Amino acid sequence: GYDGRLANWEEIADSARKTPGVQSATPLIEQPLMASANGRVEGVLVRGNTLEDIRTNAILNGKVVAGHLKSIVPESGRVAIGARLAETLVAFPGSEISLISPDGRSTPVGTVPRIVTYTVGPIFEVGIFEYDKAFVIMPMQDAQTLLLLGDGVGMVEIQVENPDNV
Repeated sequence: GYDGRLANWEEIADSARKTPGVQSATPLIEQPLMASANGRVEGVLVRGNTLEDIRTNAILNGKVVAGHLKSIVPESGRVAIGARLAETLVAFPGSEISLISPDGRSTPVGTVPRIVTYTVGPIFEVGIFEYDKAFVIMPMQDAQTLLLLGDGVGMVEIQVENPDNV
């Protein structure tokens, strides 16, 4: 979506899935935020995925170094984080991290950032420094709540059989 919100994503995903050569069309939320834990602050990329995508993601499966992916369920308050981010924030499964969004509530003195605390679930190490240092993965419903998106998403990720023949 142009403003980071895609309200009619179901129609877009359905249309994409019906297109020859498209293997999948999955709703996705990606938003840069700040994370804080143990007196440390780090820039992160929050990624809201469908529960199915979290469970079947080829990049994450087999790359969990602590905790379990099955603990990530909607409204559980748990998130998965990369191993380098866990080191930076001194976080581990069961510890708490706060995600800080600049889109908060308006007050007479300005906008107050939205701060939501989550419990660290699994820690993953995919071997790509940027992913392991920045990604916070959560169920889509939790990302929608955190980012005040309602039923919207940020984008629809499309996988095709042949990228040279889109």
